[in-house]
Amino acid sequence: MTDNTAKQMNTLPTKTVSYAAEGISHLQLHTWAGDIEIVGHEDDSIKVEVYLSIRSILSLFLEREAVAEFDPEIYELHIEQIDSTLKITAKPNYFHPYSWFNFPQMAFRVYLPAAIHSNAKTFGGKISLRNAKGTHVFSTWGGNLLLTDTRGDLKGKTMGGKVEVIKCAGKVTVKTMGGNLFLSDNQGEITASTMGGNVSVLQHKGQLHATTWGGNINANDVYGGFECTTAGGNIRLHNMNGNIGASTKGGNISAHVLTIDQYAWFDTAGGKVNAALPLDKGLDLEVSANRIYHPPFQSFEGYATRRSIRGESSTEEAPILRLKQRVDV
Repeated sequence: MTDNTAKQMNTLPTKTVSYAAEGISHLQLHTWAGDIEIVGHEDDSIKVEVYLSIRSILSLFLEREAVAEFDPEIYELHIEQIDSTLKITAKPNYFHPYSWFNFPQMAFRVYLPAAIHSNAKTFGGKISLRNAKGTHVFSTWGGNLLLTDTRGDLKGKTMGGKVEVIKCAGKVTVKTMGGNLFLSDNQGEITASTMGGNVSVLQHKGQLHATTWGGNINANDVYGGFECTTAGGNIRLHNMNGNIGASTKGGNISAHVLTIDQYAWFDTAGGKVNAALPLDKGLDLEVSANRIYHPPFQSFEGYATRRSIRGESSTEEAPILRLKQRVDV
């Protein structure tokens, strides 16, 4: 949430409505302009807080001011239950003269029981999920996404904001067109992609797939599986455990690997690969590059040259390491 929104949501809401959760399994919330916050709670009810605000010419449009009273001619708000879905739609009346000079917004904080799923969408705000459970789908055109302490099947998308996923578990898919990705202290399967930002990963347990077109990728303390690609950035991996894959079209790869399960591969076109690997535990090696530097193997069957290695560094069954460095001429 932005500073203005945090201040706004620390004040009393302009409007509050509550519904018994019995018979409701899904929340659909669409607001034209405003932030959305979904908070999980243990009560058997759905509580909807509506925060109206304006950014007026009187404050030179610098501060967003809370609105204490709800005027239905200016703010179009519809809340209704259709079968098992609680449907909320909100849109300022931009044809009203008041809206021409005050830029109204409707932000929402919704408290949900764990058994209720949600679909949330805003065109001009941020979306955050906190302590939620279940299946949640959410999208915003220009705002940030923040997920904290949330479990379940989560799918989020933003056109231009940053994405933060912190202390979450389950199956998570997040996408941003131009912002950075920050993932910390998560468990489960995460798929994260950005078109132009950087990716940072801290302390993940499970499977993680990360993609960026033009940014760098940094990962620390991963246990399980990690695969990543970048079109033009560098990749730095530290304290990696499990199955590992890294590919960059124009950057370098630096990897510190503690354990490998079944495979590890590193691929760069035009850059360098510097990898610290558990050679003492044995590896099935397939390595090719312009120039290979490696320490002496304890035991090795195969062949090794300055440009290629094929063989096993242990006679026992070992994980596969594939490393390929290409230099475009």
